Amino acid sequence: MLYLKNKNEVSLDKFQRFNTNSWDELKKRISYKLVNKKVFYAQEDANDIVHEDCMDLSKVYIVTELSQDRKNIISYVLKNQDLERFGKNREELYMQVHSNYLNDKHKRIHTLKEDALAHEILYPLMKDLSKVSLSGINMLIEDSNEQRDNVLFVTNKYNVFGTSYMLDKATLKEVHDRMQDDFYIVPTSVHQFLCVSCKYVTKQRDTYEVEDDLLDMLYTMNTENKNTEDILSYRIYRYIADDGEVLFPIKQQI
Repeated sequence: MLYLKNKNEVSLDKFQRFNTNSWDELKKRISYKLVNKKVFYAQEDANDIVHEDCMDLSKVYIVTELSQDRKNIISYVLKNQDLERFGKNREELYMQVHSNYLNDKHKRIHTLKEDALAHEILYPLMKDLSKVSLSGINMLIEDSNEQRDNVLFVTNKYNVFGTSYMLDKATLKEVHDRMQDDFYIVPTSVHQFLCVSCKYVTKQRDTYEVEDDLLDMLYTMNTENKNTEDILSYRIYRYIADDGEVLFPIKQQI
């Protein structure tokens, strides 16, 4: 089961660090989170929420802020009535968010070891092959200096809604430049995603077999995820730079 709402979602009047009645202050804090499109449209208030659809996902625009105890990020889902209140249209919003992402200093692109040190959540699951008994998955935990950029995690400083970078062209290009290769994307949660070099993961192996392994790995991680609201998708994606920088879904488990 996939969920839209996050446990730290609040109303706009709960924000304390800036004036929510000022567009100039609010606009700098707008980003978006990715949610499953089918689940999103199952919400009763879907048509009231500012969003865009992309592939099988929906971009839901949000306002975020560090909580008072500095332990969590609280968020507010932007509504159409909010744009009306500030006299802004969608195009102005999209341009502002694009600018926010260009100036974003919280993005993190980590190797497996760096991610393990930062979060210590996903790596133990992948390392425990009794839980992930799949041929070829063991290659993902190899992380020598020569191959350290073949498997990368993408998120942000707070590891909150970091999967939004999946639709950020500059981020995908940065990953491609580091890998010097096209890559698969495995959305491990709504907060981060895994990038795997196509050449690295398919060496001497059938492409379809590799894709099935990655898909099974994603299914296992989703099954093991105790925070069901953090699950984004049961589908994997592929980024192809030579085809006009295309990102597209290729498989789905259920």
